[in-house]
Amino acid sequence: MFAGWTVTWIITIGVAKAYQFPIPDFESPWLYLQAQAGTSKAMETVMHGLNEVPIFVDVQVKSLDSPNKGYIFQAIGALPRDDDAAEPFGGVTYIYDSTQIIVCAPQHANGGNTSYAIYTENGAFYAGVNNQSSYNVEVRIRAWKKSSLPPADFERTGIHMTAGNTSNGKLPFYPECLS
Repeated sequence: MFAGWTVTWIITIGVAKAYQFPIPDFESPWLYLQAQAGTSKAMETVMHGLNEVPIFVDVQVKSLDSPNKGYIFQAIGALPRDDDAAEPFGGVTYIYDSTQIIVCAPQHANGGNTSYAIYTENGAFYAGVNNQSSYNVEVRIRAWKKSSLPPADFERTGIHMTAGNTSNGKLPFYPECLS
């Protein structure tokens, strides 16, 4: 859909600079996943060959069913919840290290069997025309080494942080990436 690149505009004092996001150091083919079908169909382990922990990983989830057929959703790097409550949920999750990236669609464990690879609710929390509950998806994994990204255009030092605490008054947000 995006041909592997994105242009980012940075505007500073009336001057605009465009940066092209680099091509990934690793890109998988589209892989089929099926939620609620056992780990052989719901989980894929992919060796990325970067020989380091990627600085940025993007896992794209493509819908194979209507009404969102062909649309791309983002996987998430954390489990949305477990299946103890018999309420529907969805999302493909992933984890990674210096050798591999593991992607997984939801699996029935000991609770309700109401989890999907893609789930957009039509109920109390969302009502829309493109609601969907799908077990079958394709995923594509892209990963970048730290050396492949441009250097930071600013540096901020001297901010004291305590693990799990962003209320010290010096950082008004939870940071997304620290190095």
